[in-house]
Amino acid sequence: MAELEDYDDFYKIKCDPDNVKWSGFASMPDYERMKEWFAKQIGSDTRTIYLCYWEGKVCGFFYLDKLSDKEYEAASSGVLKDYTGRGIGTWMVKKRIDLAQYQGANVIFSWVADENAQSWKRFEKLGFQKTDEQVEKMIDCFGGKKLFHKWILSLKK
Repeated sequence: MAELEDYDDFYKIKCDPDNVKWSGFASMPDYERMKEWFAKQIGSDTRTIYLCYWEGKVCGFFYLDKLSDKEYEAASSGVLKDYTGRGIGTWMVKKRIDLAQYQGANVIFSWVADENAQSWKRFEKLGFQKTDEQVEKMIDCFGGKKLFHKWILSLKK
């Protein structure tokens, strides 16, 4: 679980060019504004930010959002470009599943861009089902609106 002293590691990931694009920004976030946002998030009762490390170096982040006692969202995540292809993204989804189950969730879901095949294949492999529920999100760096589908996993045993 991230703390305020972890901010520079988080900011490093958020400045990675691929993470900037998928966040919907045209350029790196402002350091101070992002730090204010980060501080609010780590104080939240509904969002938890986690950082991932590989051999002692930050390599990724993910959010786990509590929507209710039984429903969680595997929200945003990102891996530094130098660490892609090592299974970190899959590990981060598995970790969110484990954390949600531990906290008593019955369901976990995520919104995944239709054209982000790497992500939706990961969710599919881990048992998530693509639903008919969809939203369009504006991501300027990728040419405008992109279609996202809701992927859901039942955690009931």
